[in-house]
Amino acid sequence: MNENTFLQKRTNNDIWKNLYEFPLIETEKQISIDELTAHNDFIVLFRDIEDINIRNISAPVKHILTHRIIYATFVTIEIRRSNKQLEKLTKTSLSDVQNFAVSRLIDLFLQNRDK
Repeated sequence: MNENTFLQKRTNNDIWKNLYEFPLIETEKQISIDELTAHNDFIVLFRDIEDINIRNISAPVKHILTHRIIYATFVTIEIRRSNKQLEKLTKTSLSDVQNFAVSRLIDLFLQNRDK
């Protein structure tokens, strides 16, 4: 199956500047899928898309940095068409994400996903 994904380039002045990442929603604590789909950032990201299918939810991944600990959960979402918000991002084949500069966290997710 040819799976595509969207990437966004980080422009903030932080350790991930100029790295690519999946669209993300940051929260202070782990949230449920119902809380995720009700989150304003989710609503904005998927505005005008009616057919949203949540295909997979990863186990939380602990990523230790020198100044903080990140707990990340990767959610695989299937959509039939994109929208204006997603079209602002870089669309690529999931297998080609390895050709982009990504964080170690995303790199580990991709490695474990293929196992």
